[in-house]
Formats: sequence, C-alpha cells, structure tokens
Amino acid sequence: MPFPRFIATLKKGFPIKFVLMDIKKAGTVYPAWPFLFISFSILSVVGLIVKKYFYFLIPPCGLHQLTGIPCPTCGFTRMVFELLELDFKNAFLIQPFMFLVVFFFISWIISGFVALIFGKFLYLDIPRFWQKYLWVPLLTLFFLNYIYLIYHGV
Repeated sequence: MPFPRFIATLKKGFPIKFVLMDIKKAGTVYPAWPFLFISFSILSVVGLIVKKYFYFLIPPCGLHQLTGIPCPTCGFTRMVFELLELDFKNAFLIQPFMFLVVFFFISWIISGFVALIFGKFLYLDIPRFWQKYLWVPLLTLFFLNYIYLIYHGV
C-alpha cells in the first residue's frame, strides 16, 4: 500500500533535495533553460505591450461569465501582468498555484545561469517513490488553489 510509505517518507524529512552537479557529469547536452529564458523574455515584452495597448482585446473567462464560478486558471493573465510590474504580493494573492509554477520556471532559468557561470548544474534529486507519486501533492495544491479562487471570487 503506497499511503503508509508516503507517511514514512514524510517522517524522514523533505525528500526532494537541490543538488549541485558538474555539468559534464549531469550529461545534459542541450539544456532547456536558454529556451525558457528566451521564451519568457519575448512573452514579457509582448505582455507589456498587450497590457499597455491591447488590454481591451483580452476576452474574459467564459466559464466565469457563464456560471459565476471561476475556472481553475482564472486570474492567470492578471497575475502575469502583476508579475511584469514586479508586484509579487498581488500576483501571489490573485493566483497562488500558478505563481508557484511560474516561480519554478524562473528558478530553473536562474539555475541555468548558475550552471553557465560556475560550471555546476543545479537539479532536483527526486527519489523514485516521489517520481511516481509527486502528482498527488501537486494535484492537491491545484485543487486547494481552486477552492481559494472560488472562496475569494477571483
């Protein structure tokens, strides 16, 4: 049964660790972080242009208009606009789970720069059990975020 193993691994401490590894030992030939950096940069510029000149073209959430209940990703566009203005508190309050997802990808880009500068690659050491069951806490966070959105009327 996986649940007792889940509790036992939690008692041992936080199982996922950040590890610095030599780039050659990591075996990554084409890392993803440069693509992410270029993508985030282009999307940031486009986002600022859209916010300033074309905000009226962004359609409202159809589910929210139809039912009055926000969809699980409601507020993502507003969160991105708050991030572009460097208002991290409001960005987090608008869409906490997606804020953490964006923060994860930005951390990934920063770890790529660390690898480039210092020759060390920062990666997550995830035990086999968590590789198999990491979806459980992530899905739980997703649903808790959805409850937060409904409660706060985002």
